[in-house]
Amino acid sequence: MSANILGGRYQIIRGLGCGGFGKTYLAEDSHLPGKPHCVVKQFKPKTTDIPTLQIARRLFDTEAEVLYKLGKHDQIPQLFAHFEENEEFYLVQEYVEGNSLCDEILPGHQLDEDFVVSILQDILKILEFVHQQRVIHRDIKPSNLIRRKHDNKIVLIDFGAVKEISTTTVDGHCHTTMTVTVGSPGYMPNEQFAGNPRFCSDIYAVGMIGIQALTGLDPKKLKKDANTDEIIWREWAQVSPGLAYVLDKMVRYDFRQRYESATSALGDLKNLSSYASGMMASTMVTRTPTQIPNSGRKTPSQISTQVGTKKSTPISGRKTPSQISTKLVKSNSTSTVIEHTQSQKHHEIGSTIVANKNKLKPNWIWFVVAGILALLGTQIYSYRQLQSLIAKSSSPTTQVNLQITSPTPQASAIATASPAAQPSAIATASPTPQASATASPTPTPQASAIANVDPTKSAEAKRIVGLINSTQQLFYLENSRFASTWQDLKLNIESRTEDYDYEIIWADRSKALVTATAKKLGLKSYSGVVSMQGETVVDKICETNEPSTAPPRIPQAFGKDFQCPYGSTGVSGLL
Repeated sequence: MSANILGGRYQIIRGLGCGGFGKTYLAEDSHLPGKPHCVVKQFKPKTTDIPTLQIARRLFDTEAEVLYKLGKHDQIPQLFAHFEENEEFYLVQEYVEGNSLCDEILPGHQLDEDFVVSILQDILKILEFVHQQRVIHRDIKPSNLIRRKHDNKIVLIDFGAVKEISTTTVDGHCHTTMTVTVGSPGYMPNEQFAGNPRFCSDIYAVGMIGIQALTGLDPKKLKKDANTDEIIWREWAQVSPGLAYVLDKMVRYDFRQRYESATSALGDLKNLSSYASGMMASTMVTRTPTQIPNSGRKTPSQISTQVGTKKSTPISGRKTPSQISTKLVKSNSTSTVIEHTQSQKHHEIGSTIVANKNKLKPNWIWFVVAGILALLGTQIYSYRQLQSLIAKSSSPTTQVNLQITSPTPQASAIATASPAAQPSAIATASPTPQASATASPTPTPQASAIANVDPTKSAEAKRIVGLINSTQQLFYLENSRFASTWQDLKLNIESRTEDYDYEIIWADRSKALVTATAKKLGLKSYSGVVSMQGETVVDKICETNEPSTAPPRIPQAFGKDFQCPYGSTGVSGLL
């Protein structure tokens, strides 16, 4: 038998891949008219001793039967045949012409949210069918998802269970063990890594694909919260609260907190617009709305519900229209909701509502008045601070300059600019008696936060990000790529300062991304991108709209341009 023919009929054309589990070939079926292409997968048992071969053979036949059933789905390859040859096992499957999602989910490239949602929905629809067959895929990742050429649908390939054939061994006591965990780092949750995969392990993998598509970051490089082990990713993506909630739930560290099924996750993805109103299926029980005084009062459409409170205690947990038919009473000592159906209590409950309404009216008036006074005091105080800052910053002082020889005006301007004496001004600035007199009746944390903001430190961070962008352009002209380390840039600046952490988070032949993350309250954070595409040069700096100590989101690519992410605004790195 020819070495290039398997099973007496499958002529090997070329190899498609190989790994620890075996090899994969593109072949043609010589027994069928037209010799159609097919995929032949080889699985080698870990050892060839008789007990191991017997276990592997039984496992192979079982998994093949499962694959025959799964192949009935339009977006799962059909299994044409399975056979054993020379103590090796082979599957013959439908060849799917197309490209994997690796060609769509690229490093450093953030995909549009609507496109990501469509990908997640397509995968979950397939997974819904797979789980209904009581099968766990175990190895969902971009390379195992093919965008089929003729109809643009996603096809799920390479089920992991059959790979156990290549990892099974039998010891002297006839105990069967798996020597390798099936799955891929970054897409495999902790319980699967420990050898206990569940249906929600597949959901975790799909969620990680969504996060990878939104952030442009390799899942293996995402950090985890030191206390909860949850994935930290939102800072790197432009994402709506609804989709962020769904993805967070898909990738929870504790499998019991994830979606129980692909169906439930799919339901929330189709209902993202309802997230803000709390009507998303999985959030109706767990999400608690902000408590508002006298929240027990109902709208005219809810008058049929008899709800009472004692001493104006807020009722926590706003109910949906489908839940308001229940008659509720809430005491001021417990959050337990008790159902009352006795008609004799209705008069007492109605009286309590009227009494509470009359008592609360003066409180609301004082609340509004106090809010107006606080806002007015804050505005006057801020104006006085700004006037003082302008007056005291008129006398320039010297500062050590960051100098760099640059053929571009932008780099030179950034490198030689010297800031005015704003740090000194802000350190010594104090509110005038007039401002203090206005603000003192209603002191608020907002006024204190404004007093502690030091705009010169944010300006310094902005200038450094601009300097890094300019230096990256010079580096590119000399090396045809962007620098990925501080050593390459040869800048005499510290990547970690008292106020900011500076980090080059991505650099390749097309673009470089840098962030300046504030370490103190009151400071804004910055992200910068410089891109070279042919003769098109993009140099952009984004500033968070509000002070933030969280890593800033990175600019998002739109064609050959970049736009600042949600919550940030484009600024200039020049003084």
